[in-house]
Amino acid sequence: MGGLVVTGALAVSVGVVWGTGWISHTAGRLLHRFARRPATLLAGRRLMADPWSGSRTFSAMMVALIAGAAAAGLSALTVATGRASEENLRRYSRLLGEPYVPAGTEFYERAYDLVGYAVIGATAIAAMGLLVAFADGVMARRRTLASLVACGTPRAVLSRALAWQILTPVVPTVLLAVAVGILLPRLAVPGADDAQPLEALRCTPLPGDPASACEDAAYARAHSSLHTAERVQAVVEVPWGQLALLAGGAVTATVVITLISLLFLRMSTRAGELRVQ
Repeated sequence: MGGLVVTGALAVSVGVVWGTGWISHTAGRLLHRFARRPATLLAGRRLMADPWSGSRTFSAMMVALIAGAAAAGLSALTVATGRASEENLRRYSRLLGEPYVPAGTEFYERAYDLVGYAVIGATAIAAMGLLVAFADGVMARRRTLASLVACGTPRAVLSRALAWQILTPVVPTVLLAVAVGILLPRLAVPGADDAQPLEALRCTPLPGDPASACEDAAYARAHSSLHTAERVQAVVEVPWGQLALLAGGAVTATVVITLISLLFLRMSTRAGELRVQ
């Protein structure tokens, strides 16, 4: 089962990364068809010409988002299941007339918190990789960009085109990665809901008999009665706050990286770059 889950998670991650190419190409077609300004037209043509650049540059961040959303979903599932189990054990102990000592789910919650911190670190590293990839892409095309500026294309148009090219595929890809990640625990972990009520046989001593009388097997069978209680079902809530933090953090990091990349664009469009071979 563990091997199947790991294999499925890897397959889903690869599918999301490959799907980024289709998203980029589709976004480019939409921009090229409906856009009316030069910046969006340039961005659309660039996305259509090389749609796989997004999957190459965003791959690490998408995998980190899938892992983070899956950890958030698994944490919510574990906490909900643990609370339902504790409540059922408390009710069952009440049926038996015995004290109940809660076990708690703090250990699992701390473990998933550590996973969340690791995902934040991985996302930050992926963001730095994005910055390097974008800067390298701008520097590799500096002769072409400098030629466009020398021919009269405003730098502002090129800046907006680069921003559209980077940000257009990001939002749908981030939403796809978060959605896939949150669905992984629901599909991988089988449901354990049981609608049967809780039942317990409890021996009640007759008036005047000592409480230890129930220790006798024959007496316990003769004076036991069936007690029932409703079983609590696990209600798993969607961790919207964590998902919004993941998606918003990824988009914000990409916006910041885009703004930094525009500085490289300005340096790469000087007239002296036309001498670059």
